[in-house]
Amino acid sequence: MHRSLLLLPLLLPLTAQARPDCRTGELRRQVAFANAGEADRPTSVGYVDSALYPIRVHYRRDGDMSRAINVILPSAERAWQVQVEEMGWPTPATDGGLGGDDRFDYYLTNEETYGGAWTWGPPTDVVADDGWFSIAAFVALDDTQITNADMDDFVAHEFNHALQYTIDGVEANFFVWESTAEAMEELVVPDTDLYVLDIPYFQKLPFASLLFSGYDSEITAYDRYSLYEYGGSIVGLYLEEAYGERDGTTLLQLWLNLAQGSRAQEPDYVDALGMVAADTPYEDIYLGLAEWRMFVHTDDDGAHYQEGADWGKASMVATEGTLTLSTLSGTSVSPEDAPYDLGTSYWAIDVDDAEGGSLRLSVEGAAGLQWGLVAAAWQEGAPATVLRKRVAVGEPLEGTLDLAGATRVMVGVANLAAPDLNAEGKHERADFSLSFERVVDTEEDSDPVAVDDSGTDGKEEPAACGCAAAPP
Repeated sequence: MHRSLLLLPLLLPLTAQARPDCRTGELRRQVAFANAGEADRPTSVGYVDSALYPIRVHYRRDGDMSRAINVILPSAERAWQVQVEEMGWPTPATDGGLGGDDRFDYYLTNEETYGGAWTWGPPTDVVADDGWFSIAAFVALDDTQITNADMDDFVAHEFNHALQYTIDGVEANFFVWESTAEAMEELVVPDTDLYVLDIPYFQKLPFASLLFSGYDSEITAYDRYSLYEYGGSIVGLYLEEAYGERDGTTLLQLWLNLAQGSRAQEPDYVDALGMVAADTPYEDIYLGLAEWRMFVHTDDDGAHYQEGADWGKASMVATEGTLTLSTLSGTSVSPEDAPYDLGTSYWAIDVDDAEGGSLRLSVEGAAGLQWGLVAAAWQEGAPATVLRKRVAVGEPLEGTLDLAGATRVMVGVANLAAPDLNAEGKHERADFSLSFERVVDTEEDSDPVAVDDSGTDGKEEPAACGCAAAPP
């Protein structure tokens, strides 16, 4: 949706054929935006206005007036009430009467929606010298394929994009747009869980960068139809649950951190992550995510994601393979899919004996980069024992995981990138080796379990597109 406009004409033919979802329409809108700079709004035969908020819903078929009144308008009012009034997101930038007046416009249409929805606005900063690049956007909703039951999710998602446009309408990182809007679906409409459908796209590529999207070749090499950035909803939910109150304000702060009054990309997504919590650099925030994404479905331990246990088996993080604890001592492994900047490679470990003790881990990674280590030992009826550690460039990365009562183990190695990581730069893979040493006499030989909670901003960490379409 918001990648460099110069690349869009090259990407359009492939995406138009390969992606029968809402982002196809969004890409076409962006190409028109790059070439003409004008707002090409869908046609309509009528509209209805909200009596509560400055909202207008347009429709292209006379028979849809009732749906506009009884379905779309209530959804739009709920999205405004929760996101603007309760969470504190800014009101949408006004469009100068392009929809007939200054109200925020929704369009029930079939123009380039392809069964989904999109949000778009002309590339003009409507309020000069306020430190934001505010674009006046509108929303298009497919009037044939989106069901009434799913409309709350679609509207909440698209309205959040309009609010993102208001703060930083030229943000280049595609991932932060969709991971935020998808997480906001859950926060605004918690009873539907439509967001869960996309989580597997993110979880099956843990080695991929947090700075990639489903349009990047690094993702399409594995899945040509990936909704990777939409599955990134679990990044938004992690930020809300680990550093906030699960009320949308932490994601709002993330976007406020991104804001600038020009087309410049500084601060970028990496900078914004590093400002989510006081004295918590982006490396610690990402490493916390690397830990949290292990705890879903049957691996939920009650100390991480609030709804992690409810996500399906396909939402479990993918691993490089499964190792056996009794044969690990003195061995080393390297990943087949080495991690990119802000990516992690995982191994599952079967606990096939009852010796307990501890597991010493050491990582030797490519030079010039920061590396991180996460590991978990699950126990019956208790939160998992967790190891989380990172080191500066050139320092040895070692840690010890207590295996007392462990029923299974997982270990991940995170590429935390060079200290001067630029979100808009080129992100490469970096190889490493992970070595294991089993220690049974824990009293004499094992080190204390290292848990880095510095990224919790003083609070105790919980015990432990423009579209919103279902996957193709």
